[in-house]
Amino acid sequence: MLLPKLLQALSEGRFMFVGDGSKQMNCVYVDDVVSATLLALASPTASGRAYNITDGATPALRDFITFIAQSLGLPVPSKRVPPALAVPGCYAAEYIGHLSASNAPRC
Repeated sequence: MLLPKLLQALSEGRFMFVGDGSKQMNCVYVDDVVSATLLALASPTASGRAYNITDGATPALRDFITFIAQSLGLPVPSKRVPPALAVPGCYAAEYIGHLSASNAPRC
């Protein structure tokens, strides 16, 4: 669900970097996840352990977003929000979301 929301924010010009966009990220291809899962299933020592699956590359978020925007012919985002504002805002939004979800009717 992340990618569709990211693409929508880019296309609507709403995407903002937190800080300068230099935060490193890890993307992984689905075939690599499948391979790692099969290896873990075949290993008698893998049960109950956590693994970080990576291709070894750690691009900056800014580079990843720039690539996507340019590939889609969209303007590269330049808006930024300082981490000192973004982090408390995220916690507040998460708290409000939890309150809303707790009052939501259950199916």
